[in-house]
Amino acid sequence: MIRFLFILLLVNFSLLSTASSQVDPNAIANLLNTLSSKLPQASLTQQDFDSIKREENNFYIPKALRLKALFSFAQLSSGVQISRVIVNKSPIGFKFKTIPEKHVLNTLGFKQEDIIKEVNGRPLRTEQDAQEIFKNSQSLNEVKVSLIREKQKKPIVLSYFFK
Repeated sequence: MIRFLFILLLVNFSLLSTASSQVDPNAIANLLNTLSSKLPQASLTQQDFDSIKREENNFYIPKALRLKALFSFAQLSSGVQISRVIVNKSPIGFKFKTIPEKHVLNTLGFKQEDIIKEVNGRPLRTEQDAQEIFKNSQSLNEVKVSLIREKQKKPIVLSYFFK
């Protein structure tokens, strides 16, 4: 399931320019139309969401849901906006500017305005970071995402276990 997050991030990262921290909604729409026409389609259901078990910041996700999420790309990216966070002219992570209510990202513990800083201990500052993280996490049974929420000083770690 977390694979979709990296795909979503990769697509949005590739649309970000260094001069702007906002994602171009028209570019996303065009890209989604292209992707949708080339991939088999699937839809995540409430039953899929219900199959994700949560114990505090630990999430247990059926492995079969990972693949289904890949083919639900348009549904998963709908309404989500991500922007680069830059502090003192250096990128420090990526922020969820918008997450629709009842979106799977909420089910996975993410909230609007969360800033993702690391995945599996690797900093997430650039598109290249996202590509490497995605490539290296595809077959993992566990993924840890470190984020900053609501200006907290200590990062929150969300852990995803694929069973």
